[in-house]
Amino acid sequence: MRALARTLVAVALLWSAPQANAHDGLHEQIVALTHEIESRPKDPELYLRRGELYRLHREWDRSLADLRRAQALEPRREMGLAEARLYSDLGWSEWAELALERHLTSVPEDPEALLFLAQLLERRCALEDAVRAYDRALVGLDMPEPDVYLARADALAALGPAGVERALVGLDEALARMGPVFALELRALELEIERGRIEAALARLDALAARSQRQERWLAQRGEILLGAGRPAEALEAFLAARRACAALPARQRGTAQVAELERRVERRLLELETRQEGQQEGR
Repeated sequence: MRALARTLVAVALLWSAPQANAHDGLHEQIVALTHEIESRPKDPELYLRRGELYRLHREWDRSLADLRRAQALEPRREMGLAEARLYSDLGWSEWAELALERHLTSVPEDPEALLFLAQLLERRCALEDAVRAYDRALVGLDMPEPDVYLARADALAALGPAGVERALVGLDEALARMGPVFALELRALELEIERGRIEAALARLDALAARSQRQERWLAQRGEILLGAGRPAEALEAFLAARRACAALPARQRGTAQVAELERRVERRLLELETRQEGQQEGR
């Protein structure tokens, strides 16, 4: 069921892929900050900002030098979070955790540091500790991003069946707090399928479909869920409905690559089901 769940979510995300913005113009930003530092050489904030830019630009030595300069200018300032990011990029995970622990001693409920700590803990499979760090971060965030809830759900799901149950509770709490968020609903749908709770998965799918003006992808996903659950007759109905929904689209919409791929997938499934039916009839 897990493979089916991953397939469903991957297909759904094709229809609503988020736009990712890379760090552009890092060199230009570094040059601009360097000019500022020349006019204000005693400002630790400028060194911290340039050190972060050097880190993103993968100039590790210069990044560390700027952090050290900022620390020298303001000895009481906590630099642990900036150092942890740099150490993590260098692959020094233990040093990164130590730097974060030092930072959190001074600023115990810093959500940004807690989120980074959770990621480091998850990386070394300290999952319960990671979940606790995510929980603390969420308490301190006024408006958490959905990605935080998703990351916590992934850490919980990796703990096994009991963790999956906790992940679903957490996702439902997030949805109650934030309202309908597509990515959260999809992850909950995926987890329901992984647990084999087909009716719960279909109910979540119906909730997504009810807010959509177009139904072809949701009908196809219904077919996939039912097929994976060993309910071929119902799956056949869903795939046939998806075929009809695709055929009813205006030519401009039907001509898109996404719809064309969906139609190909639906036709493959229909052929599989028809072949299966024929084989069953011949075996009688």
